[in-house]
Amino acid sequence: MVLACFLALAIGVSVASDFGQSWDEEGDSAYGADALSSYRGVGPDWQAYNKRKFYGPAHFMLQALAVDSSEKGGTGWSDTRVRHTLNFLIFPIAVLSFHYIARARVSRPAALGA
Repeated sequence: MVLACFLALAIGVSVASDFGQSWDEEGDSAYGADALSSYRGVGPDWQAYNKRKFYGPAHFMLQALAVDSSEKGGTGWSDTRVRHTLNFLIFPIAVLSFHYIARARVSRPAALGA
């Protein structure tokens, strides 16, 4: 299971810059940046985010932090590539986490199936 996740991770990171920006990516990144700025006392207009305002911004905040770190670190990566790479890093971690939670509740074959 872990080997499969590492293989998927390696493939994902290698192709992270090979596809364009999705239709909702700009709004998601603005949502994350605005959520971070709200901790600095600058409150955004949450009504402008329509349905998105009802969902947690934690992942988009993490993306905004990663983009800022990439820009300060001088990686030369585009914002889109940083966000896509972070998505590819988070997904196998989530799959493994779900698998280990399921293993605590059900048998190994059932957890693998889940």
